[in-house]
Amino acid sequence: MSHLAALTAIRPKIEQDGYVLMRAGGGFKLARRNFWRFPYVDLIMVAPREDRFALAFPLARDGTPTFAKARQWPRECFRKSELFPLTTMPFEDLQLPVPREARKIVEELYGADSLRTVRHRSFSRWHNHLFMMTCFRLGLSQG
Repeated sequence: MSHLAALTAIRPKIEQDGYVLMRAGGGFKLARRNFWRFPYVDLIMVAPREDRFALAFPLARDGTPTFAKARQWPRECFRKSELFPLTTMPFEDLQLPVPREARKIVEELYGADSLRTVRHRSFSRWHNHLFMMTCFRLGLSQG
C-alpha cells in the first residue's frame, strides 16, 4: 500500500479523533479540527534516493515521486541512520514518532544553539502560524 493510500485509509479515524488531514505545500498537514487548524504537524512523505530519504512530493499523476521538494530543500533529505529507529516525543495530547537523531537534525538545519537560544526578528505576518492557517483556509496559500 502506498503512503498516500495509507493516509487516505486512516482519514476517518483521524477525523473521529478530532483532527483533519489537509493537503498543503505538496504534502499534508495534520491539524486539530478547529477554525484555525492550529496547532498542526507537517506530514512529509519521502522515498529512497541515492544514499538518502528524499522529499517525494509533489507526486506525478501516476503516483510516483517527482522529488521537486527535494531539489528545493536539499538539506532536508536525511540518511536512514539519522532517522531510524524512530523514537517518540509529545505533541499536544499525542506521542508522535520523530527521527532518531532529531536534535542533531534540528541543530544542523537551524544552528547549534537553536534549542537553547531564543532569537527575535521583526514580525512578519507571513511567518505567523495563525495568519498562515487563515490564508490556507481561505485558499490564499498552499501551505
